[in-house]
Amino acid sequence: MFGPSGKERQREALRSQATAFGVEVMSFDELAIGDRSVADEAKQLFRLAAVGEAPTTTTSIDVYWLRAQIGTFLYAQPFQGQDALVGEFHVQLAGGLPQPIAFCRAAFWRKKWTTAEDPDLLRTLEASNELRSATKQLAWSRHTTRGEIDLDWTVQLSGLADGTSQLVVQAGNSPLDLHQSMLGPFLSVGHALAPLLRAEAVEQGRYFEPQYDWLFWAEEQGGSPA
Repeated sequence: MFGPSGKERQREALRSQATAFGVEVMSFDELAIGDRSVADEAKQLFRLAAVGEAPTTTTSIDVYWLRAQIGTFLYAQPFQGQDALVGEFHVQLAGGLPQPIAFCRAAFWRKKWTTAEDPDLLRTLEASNELRSATKQLAWSRHTTRGEIDLDWTVQLSGLADGTSQLVVQAGNSPLDLHQSMLGPFLSVGHALAPLLRAEAVEQGRYFEPQYDWLFWAEEQGGSPA
């Protein structure tokens, strides 16, 4: 008798983490992306065996709307077959910062805050012990049965025209837990950033384009769970 699939284990892990952190799962949907055949999967596995890598192709996306103290937020979890790829959390927060920020990979595998060369903002971020503790929980790779996907960034926050800011956190995982969603680290980053935000944000650009921004705003405009 077969056990649960990779997708089901991923979903069970997220539900379990949501319960542990007191997060309400408001809605769930699975979006199919194109058609993938058994032959397509076989070609990917052959390339992985031959050259040590296989390009990632999203075949479906699990879309969650959740609610916690931080607010109502989106979690998009893409899959390639049964393998979970890099997910994204999206949430709007009240207020903003003088510049858009990103926590990204630097030279020699170091991690750094990018602040549009605003030294005062950089000092504010680096002085926050809560933020430092939260970012240490983040994973910088997504490990799958096919290999490893390294992340160039994990956190971005940018101001919107309505006086709020959009926080996006990419979800890697531990090589010891392929079904980890990073829900806890996302909440920790959001709670750490919230006290640093000013009363009102101004519209800002971003350093990296999230993969699932279109999904966040399409759902918002279409009436996401309130």
